[in-house]
Amino acid sequence: MRLALVVLGVLGATAHADELRPDGLPRRAIGVALGMHAFDDGHAEGGGIGATLELAAGTGGRWQVFTEAEVGWDPIKVGDAGHLAAFGVRLDGGIRAQLRTWKKDEVAFDLVVDAIAGVGAIAWRGDGLVRPEVGAGIGWHVRKPDTGFTIRIDTRMVLSPVVAVEDAAAKPGALRDGSALGFQGVFGVSW
Repeated sequence: MRLALVVLGVLGATAHADELRPDGLPRRAIGVALGMHAFDDGHAEGGGIGATLELAAGTGGRWQVFTEAEVGWDPIKVGDAGHLAAFGVRLDGGIRAQLRTWKKDEVAFDLVVDAIAGVGAIAWRGDGLVRPEVGAGIGWHVRKPDTGFTIRIDTRMVLSPVVAVEDAAAKPGALRDGSALGFQGVFGVSW
């Protein structure tokens, strides 16, 4: 009896994966988006908005790998210095999995999850911050399967270690270690 249940479970999972293949994530995609993000590490806080470019490749099924680059404006507040105009760059690579797809007429609605790893850099008047980041998130993609045109809405929680940052409240040269929790949102299109 147990063997029969295992066989049925494996066959059901295989059939489900085969059903998704014709309507899976595109094999290749280029995307442009508006990227938004915010973070706070207890010493510095900031957030910004920028243009994002994504290149993705996949199996035509449930999986895609991608790389994305964002360039934008990042006002930042460090200690008691007030808000400073800043310029930010973010480079990430990641993997995306399609959890569920619903089709209505000629449109597919995809529920996806993704995980990223990369580096973010923020530069402001005479100083800056470069740090690694890791994150995970969830998104909705509205896709036209015959063309691959997709409207994407993704959100992520991002964790970044904070190292070698001078603490303005401490003696000069003091270092502060810790981590920053942040949020990223992406609204864009791909084809």
